[in-house]
Amino acid sequence: MPMIRMIQFVATVALALTLAACDGNDSNNSGEIERLEAALKEAREMAMDLESELAAAQVAQPALEAALKEAQARVTTLEAELNELRSELVAMEAEQMAQEDARARVKILEEELEELKIELARERERLVILEAALEEALAGSEQLGIYDVGARFAYDTDYGEQLVAEVLGETTHRGRRVVIMSTNIQLSEDNTCHGGDTDYRDWQTGSWVACLKDGEVLGEIIPHWGERRFPLLTGDTWELEVEWVDHVNGPDYGSSWTAVWGVTACDIEITVPAGTFSTCTVSDGGGNETYWYAMEDGLFVRYSGSGVDLELSDYDLTPLPSERGAM
Repeated sequence: MPMIRMIQFVATVALALTLAACDGNDSNNSGEIERLEAALKEAREMAMDLESELAAAQVAQPALEAALKEAQARVTTLEAELNELRSELVAMEAEQMAQEDARARVKILEEELEELKIELARERERLVILEAALEEALAGSEQLGIYDVGARFAYDTDYGEQLVAEVLGETTHRGRRVVIMSTNIQLSEDNTCHGGDTDYRDWQTGSWVACLKDGEVLGEIIPHWGERRFPLLTGDTWELEVEWVDHVNGPDYGSSWTAVWGVTACDIEITVPAGTFSTCTVSDGGGNETYWYAMEDGLFVRYSGSGVDLELSDYDLTPLPSERGAM
C-alpha cells in the first residue's frame, strides 16, 4: 500500500477509535472531536501534498536516472583521462631520466674531447719535430742514411765474443733504400741467418731488414723489424705489420704479425765500454727486447733480449751521422 494511502488509513482509524471512545460522554467532548477532525483534515491535506510530490518524483525519476548514467559515463571518461595522464607522467619521468643520461654522456664526451685535444697537441708537436727531421734529411740527401760509408761499430757480448759491423754502402731492396752493413755474428746452424756476412738495414731508421751470405738473401722481414724510429719521444708508440720470409727453409717457415714498439723512457744515463751516454729505451710490446739509443745522435748503445746482452765497446762515425727519419 502506498505511503500516502496508509497515512490516510491510519488517520481515519485513529479518528474512528477516538470517536468510539468518546461515544457516551457528554457534549463537553465535542471540542475534542472538532480538534481531531481538524487534525484529520490536515493529515489528509498532507497526504495529498505528499502524493503530489511523489507523482512529481516519479515524473522526474527518468531524468534523474539519465543524469546518473551521464555522471557514471563522465566518471568513466575522467578515469580514462586520469590513466592517460598517469601514462604521460611516466613517459615524462622516463624522458627526464633519458635527458639526465644524455647530459652525463655529453659530459663524458666533453672529457674525451679534451683528452683528444691534448693528444692532438702532442701529435702536432711531434709533426713539427718530424718535419724538421725531414728537412734535415732532404738537405743531406746526397749522403747515406743513418751512417755513411766507413762507419764502424763494435759490441761486447755476454758470451765473450765481440760483434763488429761496418757500413759498406747502400742499395735498393724490394723498392726500399737500404744500408749494407758487414757482420761477423756467429749464429747456430739451425738459425736461418747462420753463416751470414752482411745485413740490410732500413735507410731512414736503421731497422734490421735482412741477412745475406755472398749477396744472397737468407731471411728477411718485410718491410723491416721496426725497432728504430726517430725522433725519440717518451711515451711514443708505434705498430708495424711485418712478415718474416725464410729463403733457406721455404715458405712453410714464414710468418706474419704486428710488431709493437714504444719509447719507455728518456734521459737515462748509462755507461758502457765505449763511454757514458744519455739514452732513450725502446721496447717491444711484450717487453722481451729493449734497445738503448743515444739521445744526441741515435747511436745504438745497448741491447738486452732473446737471451743476449750487447754493449757498445767501440765506434767510429766517419763522417758523423747524416740523416734519420720516421718509418
